[in-house]
Amino acid sequence: MPFLAADLIVGSSDSFGRLTMTSPFVPYSRRDVLHAAAGLGALLGVDLAGLGQRGPATSAGLSHDARTAMAGPFAWVARHDLTADQFQAEWNRLAGLGYRPTHVDGYTVAGQARYAGIWEQAPGPPLIAKHGLTSAQYQAEFTRVTGLGYRPVVVSGYEIGGQAHFAAIWEQTGGPPWVARHDLTSAQYQAEFDRLLGLGYRLVLVDGYQVGGQARFAAIWEQTAGPAWVGRHNLTAAQYQAEFTSLTNQGYRPVHVSGYLVAAPSCSRRSSHTATVPSGRPGTVSTPPPTRPPSTITCAVATGRSR
Repeated sequence: MPFLAADLIVGSSDSFGRLTMTSPFVPYSRRDVLHAAAGLGALLGVDLAGLGQRGPATSAGLSHDARTAMAGPFAWVARHDLTADQFQAEWNRLAGLGYRPTHVDGYTVAGQARYAGIWEQAPGPPLIAKHGLTSAQYQAEFTRVTGLGYRPVVVSGYEIGGQAHFAAIWEQTGGPPWVARHDLTSAQYQAEFDRLLGLGYRLVLVDGYQVGGQARFAAIWEQTAGPAWVGRHNLTAAQYQAEFTSLTNQGYRPVHVSGYLVAAPSCSRRSSHTATVPSGRPGTVSTPPPTRPPSTITCAVATGRSR
């Protein structure tokens, strides 16, 4: 029987109050909401683009329900359930209109890759984005672009044909020291989480995915100060809801969530953090661990922060 679990990053601030995000007094940005929803929505088949105003799918051949909106200073576009070719075509079309990607999520439907993305018509630093990369290709591209001064801002893992694949966005911009890891087992992720926590790094993105039925994690940390925060991973749907309710009642708000399928025994470990101290090393990327035998369940990871 499949279960849903999540990886959660939360931070203290005014809370949504409910998983349905209906609290009327919470200040949150559309990007916070869209990015937090993208992972779980893609997994569960939710129409994430529905957070914007309805608009026509303007690319020929796209059968999904697409949305566009103007909110705040910049127009944005959200797309989901795109094949690799459709995603690339939409990417090229929006780039020609001055849009830049702010989020990409890769996932699997009937063994085939599907993509969800968010674009904003806004200025920004040079960027490089890739999708459909194997673990080895991702590592090679990571090494190449970071050598050119780019830093990872989004990474999404997913399984195709029993092998891990990745979609990612890098930006050529400055910032605090950072560390990125991918293809970590739950135990490896927890160990790296604890190590970097001791060096004053904060988790800014975590993505859970499965390979052969086993949980894998990709994550980005930055060595920077900020509000108190908590990270959780390998939570079942019920555990995620309980943790969500507990943390939002303490003044935390979610900043990132990722849903994924894994074997039932995997949804058990948790990681947390409530204080930060600057200190650390520059960005690196992990060497992938060996693959594990298959199994089944659904898990989630998430993070949040406090004011």
